[in-house]
Amino acid sequence: MENSLYRRFKKGLTDIFKTDDFGLPEECALWEKAAKLYTLSDRFEYADIVEWMDRIYNAPLHIIYKSVDNNYLLLEHYQVLPTNLIRQTLLDTDKKNQENEFVSIFSGGRSVDNIQRFMTSETEPGFMKDPATRNTILNLEEKIHNLPQKLSNKDIFRKYGESDFTIGTVEHYPLKDRDGDFWGIYAVGPKCDLPEQLIGKTDRLSLHLSEWVATINESKKDKKVDYVNRWTNAMGPLGVGEFNLETTAAFLLGYLSNRKELSGIGLFEVGAGWITKIADFKLAPELIDAISQLDGDKLKKMQKKESALQEIIVTVVEETVAKNSGVISFRMGDRIAFLLYLVPDDVKEKLQDSDPDIQLIIRALVDLLNFRSAHNQIAGSMVDTYFELQRGLEKRRPKTKYHTQRVIALAKSFSEAFGLDINEKEELIKTAKLHDIGYVGAWIWSSRRNISDDIEHPSIGRKMVERLPLKKVVKDGIATHHERVDGNGTPLGVSGDDIPWTGKIIGLAEFVSEFIEEHQAKAKEGTTDETKKNDRIEQLSEELINRAESQFDMMLMPTMLELIQDYGWEKLCLLGTREK
Repeated sequence: MENSLYRRFKKGLTDIFKTDDFGLPEECALWEKAAKLYTLSDRFEYADIVEWMDRIYNAPLHIIYKSVDNNYLLLEHYQVLPTNLIRQTLLDTDKKNQENEFVSIFSGGRSVDNIQRFMTSETEPGFMKDPATRNTILNLEEKIHNLPQKLSNKDIFRKYGESDFTIGTVEHYPLKDRDGDFWGIYAVGPKCDLPEQLIGKTDRLSLHLSEWVATINESKKDKKVDYVNRWTNAMGPLGVGEFNLETTAAFLLGYLSNRKELSGIGLFEVGAGWITKIADFKLAPELIDAISQLDGDKLKKMQKKESALQEIIVTVVEETVAKNSGVISFRMGDRIAFLLYLVPDDVKEKLQDSDPDIQLIIRALVDLLNFRSAHNQIAGSMVDTYFELQRGLEKRRPKTKYHTQRVIALAKSFSEAFGLDINEKEELIKTAKLHDIGYVGAWIWSSRRNISDDIEHPSIGRKMVERLPLKKVVKDGIATHHERVDGNGTPLGVSGDDIPWTGKIIGLAEFVSEFIEEHQAKAKEGTTDETKKNDRIEQLSEELINRAESQFDMMLMPTMLELIQDYGWEKLCLLGTREK
């Protein structure tokens, strides 16, 4: 770079960043890139920051943790740079090249062409055939994917320094918000050092990192992407996470409705004594309810004779929404499903099942329904396995021998007394059945139950069922059954309406179950006055009332209080004790 140009550029950067003199053209290039990031404004992402920091460190992992109420740090973002992971592993296992440990803009460095070739090769690269190198890479990858979600909010994070993570030693930079308060940390590692040219300038690095992270977070809050929002609201988590029959079927129905200019369309499944909507696109809720509430005699006719199905459904449509409609039914073994579609008043032609578009959609829907059936069978087997494993752990202790069984029995009785519908009742009972399976997951690490298990087992349980086709309210109920409405529960600390109804009810049922278990254990030890056992219901009622609106939802309290009064102490103690 020419001296005059270098001086002009250095002066411009000094004015922008108010930094000391730049010692090297390489450092000047680093700050030039920083200046470009500022010009991106709200259009840059975390990846742009990582790219800039990669010029300094060439570290395999970049992590951002955000401070939550100054209590702990929560994992906000992380990015793995595979090329750096491989480079670092090669350097660690290649003793001849240990002196050239970093390939940054300051090192002059070593070519990464071979590494890039390894990354794009369709076959396994040669270095992965070395057991030591392979194990190093795989171990580090495993540690990266198991980064802790939470960190203690230590004072050492308030300034630049080194800290020990599960992946190894990292360098961390404090991040501040626009008010100058501690926001979190940016960490890079493992096994990397700040180039000597930047020693003494870590405050400047923190300043820029803080500004960029703050800008990204403001952009997240303010940015409105209407098209994406409309898509997300209409289609749900299509193609994300676990298989979702409803949203996938709704996508296909929406396509068919627009292609054939329909007023609405729905997919329904018929069983012995029931009919349920799988998915719909623009069908009126009152029409869906009317079809779902068809009586048993009409359903039997549908099962025996498919021609009766169209007549019955069309009649329901006329009586409910007075629209022209048509029905196309199809079988999957001994099961029947059908498409109900509505056509505009000015359209007289109905859909034909010989239409190629219709045949294509029906084939896809049949595959989806058959997949769901097989998936549900596997999931049901896993649920039963988890349950039996948990029951095995409970039976090891006399006090907890009937714990989950009793919680299930209380959930059943509560659902009937509270007036839950059949689907809600099923969801609640499934939550009760699985609420403590996190202890099974914790058993992998330790055969002794400890305080960490008691606190974290709801989160572990949630992760165990994450990929099973269970309703979200069941999964969330497992995760939140130890939360309190005042926000002082564990492990999430959520409160009020952020706790799903399944979590609230199971938490209440578990409290009753544990009250019974505690007093039964004391009775066996002879440490309680059995002449006062008739007062146990009053004691339990008082305990529940004292916890209303702090631990438990007041809306649930009258039903539970009435329920335990109706049972009485002796019958309450027998709940769930009869093994099948």
